[in-house]
Amino acid sequence: MTKIYYPVNVAKIVMILFNLAILVAGLAVHDALWLSGVFFCGLIGVQSHFTVFEDTRDTNWVNRLDIWLSLLTLLFLLCKFFVVTAVPA
Repeated sequence: MTKIYYPVNVAKIVMILFNLAILVAGLAVHDALWLSGVFFCGLIGVQSHFTVFEDTRDTNWVNRLDIWLSLLTLLFLLCKFFVVTAVPA
């Protein structure tokens, strides 16, 4: 089996920075409405991953970092949304 490796470009770095910004925004926001907006932006980030990165079998560390960061951010935001909306303000 051959290893698939695509080089890093500017769009891939921007995707990582976008997902980091979503994670930081999710950490900073405590309102349910704003948190749902950040979660939606996280969903857009996951969808953009599959547009920017050429192949999911890519062995480049940037590809792996971005997909794990995207999915863990979504999981964190979903859990935080449940916690924020479960407790009355």
